[in-house]
Amino acid sequence: MAVRQLRLTGTAAGEFTRLGPLVALPNGGVAVVESELPDGRAAILVIDRTGKLVHRIGRDGSGPGEFQPRTVALALLATPTGDLLLV
Repeated sequence: MAVRQLRLTGTAAGEFTRLGPLVALPNGGVAVVESELPDGRAAILVIDRTGKLVHRIGRDGSGPGEFQPRTVALALLATPTGDLLLV
């Protein structure tokens, strides 16, 4: 079963607040940049083909493993092996 529908806005659990770039992954899941999570942070969220959140990558900032999604997240790309590239 593949992810067919995502609730794009809202404040309840599982809903996105400030959605950024989204990319389909080779395994049927998706990855999306969310720049305003309930905890006030940003992250790349990886959602499997059933709609379950499986990874939360990075956070907003300027150090290792951090990024500034409000200013630099122009594209989120997936390689054929499933690696994610934030451009």
